[in-house]
Amino acid sequence: MILSPQYLQLALVLLGCMATLSVGNPVNNVTHPRALPVINHWAALGDSYSAGPGAGDVIDDGSPKCYRCTQSYPSQLNNNTGMIGAPRTFEFVGCSGARTPDIQQQILKVSPDVQIATLTIGGNNVGFFRVLNACIYRFYGARSGDCQTEINQANTHLASQDFPKEVTDAITTIMTKVPSTGFRLYVTGYAQFFNAATDQCDQASLGFWRLSQPLLTKALRAQINTAVQALNVALKAIVDTYFKGDPRVVFIDYDPDMETHRWCEEGTIEPMPNNPNNWIFDNIFRDPKQLIANNIDATTCEKGLVSESAWDKLINCYIALAIRDVATSGIAAPDGSTPIAPRLVGDGSGDPFGVGAARTFHLKPDGYKAVQNRILNAINNVAPAR
Repeated sequence: MILSPQYLQLALVLLGCMATLSVGNPVNNVTHPRALPVINHWAALGDSYSAGPGAGDVIDDGSPKCYRCTQSYPSQLNNNTGMIGAPRTFEFVGCSGARTPDIQQQILKVSPDVQIATLTIGGNNVGFFRVLNACIYRFYGARSGDCQTEINQANTHLASQDFPKEVTDAITTIMTKVPSTGFRLYVTGYAQFFNAATDQCDQASLGFWRLSQPLLTKALRAQINTAVQALNVALKAIVDTYFKGDPRVVFIDYDPDMETHRWCEEGTIEPMPNNPNNWIFDNIFRDPKQLIANNIDATTCEKGLVSESAWDKLINCYIALAIRDVATSGIAAPDGSTPIAPRLVGDGSGDPFGVGAARTFHLKPDGYKAVQNRILNAINNVAPAR
């Protein structure tokens, strides 16, 4: 990947931030790891991009709101016969909405004798949801915030001292808990959401409300893609610099495999949420058959917005707040003109979209297959096929 000057500048900023971290360097006493044995015990940690909401069925494991799904990349990897060792013990603790404090709690649940682990981290820390809400969907209507402000805030946090410390603290905790020289931790990046070069999306919108339809201009698509690229650069810089010399920590960049499978690809008239060539989910609301009547109370959910990071809860609450506070005309139908009357009322006990909200702008099973292939290739130390 050839980095533009702005990405190089960000990487240099991150390197400077990491130089001031007040945490011990875990690589000082690391010897070269031995070859991996047969893998019969492993773990998957991280946020919703690890859990995989909407990709297959929700796993019945006692944590339904984590939305761990059967076609997420950890699930696909665990079921792949190319991952040597069967039967195996799989500790799937990734959870939708997780930020670094939540991931620290996930680490407590992981056994110290796992042989490999995967980790997806950072998207919620920099505020992916706030960017997508303000710039793309505007679930809270006119009060969804300013797009440029949210992008700037995400980039500011990314370039601060806080972000590299948050990530390095989590990785260091994992490496301390699993000290084996044969252990590997695969840290995954994220996918750019758009083809930013096509013209037909300039007049398209994915907006939730009929009267709040931000256009998917090339400039907007490029800005959001740039934020994702910057996050990937930051994560790779952390792995390559802070954990330099420790081959147990490996960065996985699957974004190149998403080429031609993003929103706004050539010849696609958006919104086309069921396009099989698009490996990124839309919100389920665009299918009116899926809009069900459940209860949610705006006043109750509003009290928890500051600390909430689960995308489904944020989406549901913003919709309820818009219904309460904003005079909107209805939910945007697939043709962008016919309103679908919202049916969200009640006492705060409901979940109008559930996993259909949590899956918003997450990968479909084919996208997660690309992730698991990259990880599998790294496990087997094989150059990824293109």
